[in-house]
Amino acid sequence: KGSGRLLGDVVVELGYAEEADVVRVLGLQLRVDTRRVSPADITPESLRLIPECACREHLMAAVEPEASPVVVAAADVADAAMRKWLDANLPRPYRLVLAGRRNLIEALSQAVGEGASPSYRVPPEEKPSSGSYLQ
Repeated sequence: KGSGRLLGDVVVELGYAEEADVVRVLGLQLRVDTRRVSPADITPESLRLIPECACREHLMAAVEPEASPVVVAAADVADAAMRKWLDANLPRPYRLVLAGRRNLIEALSQAVGEGASPSYRVPPEEKPSSGSYLQ
């Protein structure tokens, strides 16, 4: 109490529950779908829709970028700043699903690297001939 940290994070850190269990219960309480994000979910198309810097800032990622609506996994589905960013920058309708904070950070780090720049590390055979990787 009084630490300013989220209760779920404290419960997981102390070993009382797994993050996936906390996310599942929170999803039930909020009546929102939940998702475990794997590094394979974060594709070049995902990062064209939501650049890595925005993913890390708002703890979110487009996990089904071709879906209609786009499925966006987020650690805090009620985050007003994240929703404002999505409304202003995502060119298509989206649907939020809840994911664990640690899970999202780990998946992003594995998909793009720990100290990656704000652009996706595209393998050489996938690099566009010119322009930004974030087109």
